[in-house]
Amino acid sequence: MILRRERLKLFEVVNETVTTVTLRSIQSVPAGKPDVQKILSIANVTVSATGTPLPNKVVLEGTATVQTIYVADLPDQPVHHMEHVISFLQFADLPGTQPGMTVIVKPRVKFSDIVIRSPREVEIELIIEFFVKVIRLVQLDVVTDV
Repeated sequence: MILRRERLKLFEVVNETVTTVTLRSIQSVPAGKPDVQKILSIANVTVSATGTPLPNKVVLEGTATVQTIYVADLPDQPVHHMEHVISFLQFADLPGTQPGMTVIVKPRVKFSDIVIRSPREVEIELIIEFFVKVIRLVQLDVVTDV
């Protein structure tokens, strides 16, 4: 009897988890921009993150970019835009993780708020949820024909 084998390469999930990061940061109005009278909205929050595998955990590191539209404290009250970048560092416990494995990180902004602290300062609060998956490449020999 002859067995035909084929070697398959596939990704095996080592572990996965969901972790949350809460960011609070006091930011200044950028130089050259007028003072803030009223916040109209947070136009966009973009999160960029990478994961570095360590023994039994993953280090999440990245930035959150917050774009805000506000009314300027000027007589004609023009609308302005400002952008702030907030850095973060977070650990996620993932048993079985080892250096060299592949980490997949998917961020999702769950909450965002901005409050005026003074005409030149705002406080930004973000809650970001991260889905973190650790995978590794494995090879299997599979019987394809007898």
